[in-house]
Amino acid sequence: MGYKDLQKDIIDAAKKPKKKKGTCGCGRSPTGNCIGWHKLTEEEYKAKTKEEKEKIIKEAFHPRAIDGFGD
Repeated sequence: MGYKDLQKDIIDAAKKPKKKKGTCGCGRSPTGNCIGWHKLTEEEYKAKTKEEKEKIIKEAFHPRAIDGFGD
């Protein structure tokens, strides 16, 4: 095996997604851990992702988050 072959093998290995034990492989989970979203239909999945985005935006612009002081 030459240097170029070894280099190609290393690059190919780096490109492969790493799958950790206990994680979801469907790619739908926002956390990386299985939360059952692979069972959802495409419409349900789109609705869930929209809800998650709205939740994140709502939390990011919460008055306590803006002033920086918290409780």
